[in-house]
Amino acid sequence: MFDVSKHTLHVYRMPRVSAVTNLCATTIRNKLNPSGPFYDPDFPQPIKLGKSAIGWLSSEVEAWILSRPKATVLPPSRPKAVSFLKATAVNPENRDAFQ
Repeated sequence: MFDVSKHTLHVYRMPRVSAVTNLCATTIRNKLNPSGPFYDPDFPQPIKLGKSAIGWLSSEVEAWILSRPKATVLPPSRPKAVSFLKATAVNPENRDAFQ
């Protein structure tokens, strides 16, 4: 049986879920729509809090975030010297414009 005294339950409303996941509310709704093209069966299902209020268990939202693949950060590419020189070369016909 679940012992509430050992766990702190938090319920996130839409603005908090949006902030924590870095997804807009529309994207979250799309992930919850089984007939839509962006449906994500792994995304946490909301719980009903009242007549029209819903929320998400914080533990489920955080578990979903941790289940996402880690992003690969690539080092920034350096511009090639040739293309840099071409981009900064002064056209002899317009030389007076740069003086």
